[in-house]
Amino acid sequence: MIKRACFCSIRPKKGSIVALAITKLSPFMKNIAIQCLLRPALTVVERCADYENFRATLERIDRLLITSEVESQAIELALEGWQPKGPRARRQRASFAIKALRLETLRSLLGGISFRHLSRALGSSDLLADFCRVRHIDGIRGICKSTVERASKFSAKSS
Repeated sequence: MIKRACFCSIRPKKGSIVALAITKLSPFMKNIAIQCLLRPALTVVERCADYENFRATLERIDRLLITSEVESQAIELALEGWQPKGPRARRQRASFAIKALRLETLRSLLGGISFRHLSRALGSSDLLADFCRVRHIDGIRGICKSTVERASKFSAKSS
């Protein structure tokens, strides 16, 4: 099977545009285009070395998830054996697979905190919400405790 992943990431200081398009020639995954992300700029935090170090760590993990094609593999696993109802359903499942992977990565990075605490942290931090792809131009969405828990079970089931 042939896999191809194309990523575009432009992150100027005042905003972010990320586009992800994955193509795999298989019956499960043909074309999926995820345009996530016209997001506002992160809140500026000045003179805080701990925050800058943590932000740099998240940015490195973000690049690794994309360049190592771990996100592509998560999408592939999520769509394998699943009967899509159409392109929109396939795109939503692919987006949820990426969200689940990133939520579990962040949860592990934060020491395995509870779903409730992770939900609160996502709601109160633009940086964490941005990393998990739940921050949108109109706010932070999809972070209630039950959704975070469902994403954890989804990523465990997919792996």
